[in-house]
Amino acid sequence: AEIYLMYGKIQTKKQYEKLEEKNLDYLLLVNMDLPQLDPNLYYFTGLDGYEHTIALIGKNPAIYVPGFEIDRAKKESSIKNIKNTKPGLTKNLGKKLKGLRIGINGDFIPINFYNKLRKNKIKMVDMGETIKDLRVVKNKEELAFLQKAIKETKQILKNIDTKKSEMQIAAD
Repeated sequence: AEIYLMYGKIQTKKQYEKLEEKNLDYLLLVNMDLPQLDPNLYYFTGLDGYEHTIALIGKNPAIYVPGFEIDRAKKESSIKNIKNTKPGLTKNLGKKLKGLRIGINGDFIPINFYNKLRKNKIKMVDMGETIKDLRVVKNKEELAFLQKAIKETKQILKNIDTKKSEMQIAAD
C-alpha cells in the first residue's frame, strides 16, 4: 500500500507506518470554502487553493473537485483518479466508506459533513496531530527546496535598496 504525501511523492516508510498504526482505510481531507482551506490537502495532493474539494488518500486515492477544476487538478496532482463533486457526493461517499475506518483532520472537516458520514457507521479518527507530526520531519527533497528558497531570498534581500519605498521596490 502506498500513501501519497508532499506533492504525491512517497515519504519515508516510518511516516506511512504512523498512519497504518491507526488501521485506517483512508485519510479523508476536505476543503469547503475560503479562508478555511486545509493546508494538508495541498501537502498530500499537490492541489492548492481548491474549494469544495475532497481527497481520499490511501490504497486507491481519489480526489473530488468541482467540474470546472478537473483539468487543472489532473495537471497538478500525481493522484490521477480525479472526479467531479456532483450533488449528492456526501451521500455517495457515505455509502462507499460505510463501515470503514477513516482518518480526518478534525480542525478542518465541517460538522455537517462529519455528521452525514457518521450516519453511515463510518469510524472516524482525528489524525490532525499525526499529520502535523508527519509534516515536521523533512526528507532530502524538502530540505533542498527549503535551502534553495533561503538562498534565493537572501539574494533578493541583498539587492534591495533600503532607501527606496515599498512602491519603488515593487516597481523595480
